[in-house]
Amino acid sequence: MKARTFGGLLVTTTVSVVLAAVIAGVAASHSVSATGQIAAPHASCDTWDPAWSPDGSRIAFGVSEGQIESVEPTRTTLHVLTKPQTGTPPELPELDAHDLTPSWAPDSRRLAFVRDSPYYNGNRTWEDYSVNVLDTTSGVIAPIAAGADPTWSRTGVLAYDIFDDPYFDPAGFVAGSRTFTGEIAGPSWSPDGHHLAYEGDGVFVVDRNGAHRRRVASGGSPQWSPDGRWIAYRAPSGNRINLVSPDGKRHRRLVRVGDDVTDAPIVWSPSGARIAVGTTIVTLATGKVRKLNIDLTYWYAYGDYTGPSWSPDGHWLVYARDGLEIVRPDGSGFHAITPCAITPSTPQGPSYPRLVNLRVLVARARVREEVRRVPPPPRTD
Repeated sequence: MKARTFGGLLVTTTVSVVLAAVIAGVAASHSVSATGQIAAPHASCDTWDPAWSPDGSRIAFGVSEGQIESVEPTRTTLHVLTKPQTGTPPELPELDAHDLTPSWAPDSRRLAFVRDSPYYNGNRTWEDYSVNVLDTTSGVIAPIAAGADPTWSRTGVLAYDIFDDPYFDPAGFVAGSRTFTGEIAGPSWSPDGHHLAYEGDGVFVVDRNGAHRRRVASGGSPQWSPDGRWIAYRAPSGNRINLVSPDGKRHRRLVRVGDDVTDAPIVWSPSGARIAVGTTIVTLATGKVRKLNIDLTYWYAYGDYTGPSWSPDGHWLVYARDGLEIVRPDGSGFHAITPCAITPSTPQGPSYPRLVNLRVLVARARVREEVRRVPPPPRTD
């Protein structure tokens, strides 16, 4: 579900939280080794896709059982947010649904995520990805459309990638009430929500209404800075992160990253002062590069998304590995949360799907399903 290099575009119209003292107290309650790390959890507790809520109160993440959970940074309360359905027939566990890539809305109440619902047909297993939005207050899960990689603007508008066929050839993306079609992917909102950067045959910028499309750089995986001044992107080589201004006039070579993290996401700190690429942290003002002492080699090898995700005050990062690992950008304060050792406050999670009226969905998420998609081969079950 990562963006790739494509070209072409067609537009169609459709209807600072204070965390340091709390987390430091948790870190102080653990036994920390000389390397700054605590001992690994005793039992396997695989997690991925960490997402710190904008209000700082909780961290959402996926687990190997397939659901999305959330935990408080103080590691005192665990909630099971989604409960995917078991595959059919049940003796084929590879057909169990899995929920992935949680993404918080700015209100810290709605949570977009992707549901992978495999099915068996033609002597093979097919994947079926769909974007959903959970209201964490009511427990209502609203299916949105076939797609992946949801991301919110600061004003609460949802964007996500769409596909052309069951082989997941990119067909564009949806941003609010507008669909952008073509061999393009990976939308990233400008801070004011008026523009989008995306990956096509290079890095492009376009107005939200589809006007003024322009190519600003060669490369992909663009991420707009929180202050709006820069777009970070991955150079064509894959192992260098560069910056370009939204008008394409200013360029800056930022950092070379290891070949082992060529698929790691580019994640801006909330203030835009730093960028994290895997465990590499770059300070823009000085160009200083720090490598955190967290080994993600195993997870990168298997293509798992380990993060990081920044706390809203920019003082901490969370990585998903064998549990959740939290650390300051300077490498200090390392401590771990083991969700498997916490009894969930909501052991059953909300039922799925609890559908809402489509008009209510449009009003809440400002999106609508009008995605042209070639259907997969017909099911035989």
